[in-house]
Amino acid sequence: SMAYLLDARKGPELATISSISGGSITNGWLGLEADLSVARPDQVDDLTRRLATHISGSGTLWASSLTYVYLLALLAVPGTAVVATIAWDGLSVWLSWLVAVLLVAVLTQRRSWIARHSFDRSLFHGKPLTDMQQAVVHCIGATDLQTSEQVYFSSRFVYSWRTGVGQPSDVKVAAAVQASACLPGAFNPVSFPLAQH
Repeated sequence: SMAYLLDARKGPELATISSISGGSITNGWLGLEADLSVARPDQVDDLTRRLATHISGSGTLWASSLTYVYLLALLAVPGTAVVATIAWDGLSVWLSWLVAVLLVAVLTQRRSWIARHSFDRSLFHGKPLTDMQQAVVHCIGATDLQTSEQVYFSSRFVYSWRTGVGQPSDVKVAAAVQASACLPGAFNPVSFPLAQH
């Protein structure tokens, strides 16, 4: 629908572009790369083509080498415990499995950090929400898991019904996009301290 509006030369009439889930990747990208109120349709087509080419070639989560290191660590820890089971006996085996389970639990709690790092490294390059274009508000929506209500991130504000309007502070685009695209169960919830807003 956004492409249609730009093709129809409605860019100067755009006030807000909102997104949730995977659409927030595109919204965050365009918010950093183009002022949609004055951008020509072919310029936006070129930007979205670059984004699609980048994602199809490098991926998002898989674009960072840290993702592969993380997966190798997840495999190596229980693998080491298996080797310990073969080489040792008695209490040493039980201890090696206890340590392995604890390390895997710690590593799995870092999976959201890995996703945020990959988004940041491959697409958003550490840029904060305040670096997004101001003429059109790019609003990235997420859900507050404690209240089941929407939270909105943009270059001008952070908002939820219970907490009201706040400043985006130093929240990175990658963190807002991750919060929006976070799949419960697959990734840990993203946590934002309220005091900074």
